[in-house]
Amino acid sequence: MNRAELALGAPRLALGAYKGLFCAITMALAAAIAAEPVTVPPAVAATVQAAQASDSAGALAVIAKHPGPPHPLIDLVAAQAHLTLAEAVGDPAQEKDRESHAAEARRLALAVLNAEPANRPAHVVLARLAVRAGDWRTASREAAASFDLGNADAAQLGFLADCARRAGDHRLAAMAVSTGILRFPQDRALRRIDLALCIDSGRAEDARTIVLDLLAESPADPALWRNLAWCAQATNRMEESLAALEAALACRDEPGLRRQLAETQAARDLPQAALATIRPLLSVKDPEPAVVLSAARIASAAGDPAQGRAWLALVPAAKRTRDHGLLVARLAVQVGDRAAAGTALDTLIAAGEADPAVLTWAGQLAEQLDQPARAEALYQQAAGGEGRGPGRSPAAAAAGLRLAALYLRQNRRDEAALLIAAHLARQPDDQQALALQAALNTRKNTAR
Repeated sequence: MNRAELALGAPRLALGAYKGLFCAITMALAAAIAAEPVTVPPAVAATVQAAQASDSAGALAVIAKHPGPPHPLIDLVAAQAHLTLAEAVGDPAQEKDRESHAAEARRLALAVLNAEPANRPAHVVLARLAVRAGDWRTASREAAASFDLGNADAAQLGFLADCARRAGDHRLAAMAVSTGILRFPQDRALRRIDLALCIDSGRAEDARTIVLDLLAESPADPALWRNLAWCAQATNRMEESLAALEAALACRDEPGLRRQLAETQAARDLPQAALATIRPLLSVKDPEPAVVLSAARIASAAGDPAQGRAWLALVPAAKRTRDHGLLVARLAVQVGDRAAAGTALDTLIAAGEADPAVLTWAGQLAEQLDQPARAEALYQQAAGGEGRGPGRSPAAAAAGLRLAALYLRQNRRDEAALLIAAHLARQPDDQQALALQAALNTRKNTAR
């Protein structure tokens, strides 16, 4: 479980705050009417009031009939109407219309700011448009210009904190959250963002304190149980971590959570429990290859390699990864089917596999299948694939010794001697190489 996944449990305040079309407009209008010497023309006030009584499309229709010249307040009302239509969730075929509304909302908000640079509701529009576009840096900047921390309400502070956190500005996010919690200590949204900030920064003990407090109020929230699982794991409370994941799954049976629990159970050396947990995910049509891979590994650990092989067979060849191929080979070996294991590794090698450890494994299988020429070629490829200098990998060096041993068994003593000598020149204390050298000397003495 990583922090990025946990962040998904944080509230989407940025998309949920200020959904009321005229909440900011009403305050702006009231302030404009009350302020001196600024006054709102009667025609503007009438248009805004009529727009407030309509839905978004109706508001735009009212504004289109406004009899007077353009006015920043009219533009602001129109900007928020377009924004609401842009944020609407609907038919994907209407996405072009939503983009058009977003562009118009941006144009109008910028026009308002051009006339009134300190207009906070216009900055809110730009912040929400940035959220819609996934531009969290802009959203954070515009949100910061939208509110006065000393006067902002809980939702506004949460909006700012969420945008800042997602933009990576944890200092601003922490400032907004701390201000909000100080003024609104019971606001759950702010406390959840505080939890997310603790998780982001790895402060597991602080996060655990917050999540336990939140769970006391919302014991059926699976996201909180997952957060507790991470906190417990990070603080070495392994039993608590496992229990928290089980509680999360009991609250809401989700495929990702079920897989996470199964993998955690397997890591805790509970393969039978893990197998029972993950099995339902394989009952669907065309299960995800990654889920199949995890399930097959668990089946292997649970002592049921046949089930693992059956599950791996569900993955079409075109969707199989290198890890699938390696596991196919390992499970085949586990059931004693060396030929199938060799075939699986040959498929990987034909696709470009160059890991000396895999090539050496394939060479060993070739020897066991009485294919010495194939084994020799694989050992040579493994031993030479990373060069013969001192920096080559232990796997490549081991392949060279395997090849030397093969030569010894074939009574090709001179070739074996060259490989052993080269290896000992690099690693004079290698016990396996010294044993091969001793065997070579014995054969030479016997031949005399």
